[in-house]
Amino acid sequence: MATPVPGYATLCLALGSPDSRVITCDISDQGAAMAEQAWKDAGASSRQSLGRRDRASGRP
Repeated sequence: MATPVPGYATLCLALGSPDSRVITCDISDQGAAMAEQAWKDAGASSRQSLGRRDRASGRP
């Protein structure tokens, strides 16, 4: 079974559409940190925005 990599799908979107900006949201602080690092390593962090959601309310 493959282990999901946080931020991989949004990274693929950003790299596949160089003139775009990707906005995403995560409820896991650990997952969000991993995603942000992956984007930074790939040189795509300036075109991505990440919001963190409150687990209880589901609101950003």
